[in-house]
Amino acid sequence: MNKLRSKNGSVLLLVMVALLLITTLYSAVVLYGSYHRRLALQDVMDTQAFYMAESGIEAAVAKLNQESNYGLAFSGEVDSLKGYEVNVRPFGAYLLCESKGKAGTRDKTLRCLIGAVPEDKFDNAINLGGQDYPLTLAGRTTIIGDVLVSPSGVLPGRFKGKRFGGKKLVFGEIKKSPNNRLPPFDDSIIEQFQSEIDRIAFSSSREIDKTFILDDANWPEIQKDSLIEFNSGLIISINEKSLNMTGRHFKVNGNLVINEISRVYGYGIVEVEGEVQIEGNCYLKDLIILVDNDVEIKGDAVYAAQLIAKSKVEITENATLSGNGVVVCLGEIADDERCVYLSGLKPCQGSILCDLENINANKPGHRNIMKTVDISPGSSFSGVIFNTGYSKVSGNISGNLSTGSFYMYDSPTVFINWLVDAAVESGDRLETIPAVFAGGTGYAKIGGL
Repeated sequence: MNKLRSKNGSVLLLVMVALLLITTLYSAVVLYGSYHRRLALQDVMDTQAFYMAESGIEAAVAKLNQESNYGLAFSGEVDSLKGYEVNVRPFGAYLLCESKGKAGTRDKTLRCLIGAVPEDKFDNAINLGGQDYPLTLAGRTTIIGDVLVSPSGVLPGRFKGKRFGGKKLVFGEIKKSPNNRLPPFDDSIIEQFQSEIDRIAFSSSREIDKTFILDDANWPEIQKDSLIEFNSGLIISINEKSLNMTGRHFKVNGNLVINEISRVYGYGIVEVEGEVQIEGNCYLKDLIILVDNDVEIKGDAVYAAQLIAKSKVEITENATLSGNGVVVCLGEIADDERCVYLSGLKPCQGSILCDLENINANKPGHRNIMKTVDISPGSSFSGVIFNTGYSKVSGNISGNLSTGSFYMYDSPTVFINWLVDAAVESGDRLETIPAVFAGGTGYAKIGGL
């Protein structure tokens, strides 16, 4: 009898252990399935949030094309669980769109620049404004594409013994117009951006009194603050990490140097009271640098950001302007200075915009005539050059060149509206250009993250 009871107890114990194992396995399977169902649902909501954010950007472009409001803020809903929140504000020569898409408990923020759809004048190789002087071609100058000039037209000429050597003055149509030959340039976008900078709210800030070297070691500490004021200058020298400037604002009360292989990107702002030197094998993208003094970009630096300067800008050696890189020169600079000087060995791409207040294109003998965009021999540029003043071009340009006048000098003579040994080609039609040219043509998304 005892043996039977012993056997029954053992069987009961085994049954209980088996039931415990089955229950544990079942619970694990249920939890595993539930976990993966949550992951799958989150993936679906992440995808929906992404598309909601994209829908917000498309809605922003549509609203801009209806009302041209540089300070948009709106939201939209598909249903109670899906929608977007959008903010559009001036960001240098472009507009910056931030769209937050929502789907259930998930959200996704996308940022992109919004530019202008080019008007027909940007299909021309050259738009020549200024006084009624003919466009004179000398040396090996080649123009492929249409030109918009004064009623004086286009003539061959001789400069330092160099006669025009081409078989044809212009490989395209010569369009003559008495006025309004430059595309409209709306700098109110840039002015509004500059006026709003000091009103931006930041979550944290700090001041650094000594000249600060921002490197791989101290970047983790610096990135905790969104507004930093460097009172004695800043050197960015990062070799391994990348500096994400999105949502950050640096104020540099001194000189700024960016060197080594520094990677600086993101929609942030750097204000500099002193000079700026960008060199080495560094790469800058998306951010805006506002400068009160001279800027030099050299070495193997790649500048795919926006630069708004009040003095001269030099791009030399192997440095390049790339992608959506924009150089903007506004205000006044010292007499006999070039506002933008391009003499690098590698091709540049982007936009060069110069709107100087004290240029007087109707006084060719005035000292301010030296305030030019200067594309030197051997240099090449692809994109848009807009200059209300004088341009000196001896290199290669593909895209559109709009300038108040051309300038050449052979002591003691100033040659107005002369091109010598230059090559200008209209190239492929530009899809988008800086928003300062939106005028009546409308807006378009450029790209983002």
